[in-house]
Amino acid sequence: MFGGEKVLVINPTATQAVQDDQQVEVTGQVRQFVITEFERDYKLTWDGALKQQIEAEYKDKPVIVAQSLQASAPKNAQ
Repeated sequence: MFGGEKVLVINPTATQAVQDDQQVEVTGQVRQFVITEFERDYKLTWDGALKQQIEAEYKDKPVIVAQSLQASAPKNAQ
């Protein structure tokens, strides 16, 4: 669906941390990334530099808002 591109997953409940390069199965809603809408809708707060980086990379691209997330064991733990 996303043609092999990286996809931003917003996990508003943040009940589980995910590490870089960890495989996950995500169920959720696909939305266009408009940072002001996400900050408002999910009460997200961002570090200034992180906010700029994410907005530059994902602005107006599809992202997934996770309703459920199942992560595998991190690669370094295997």
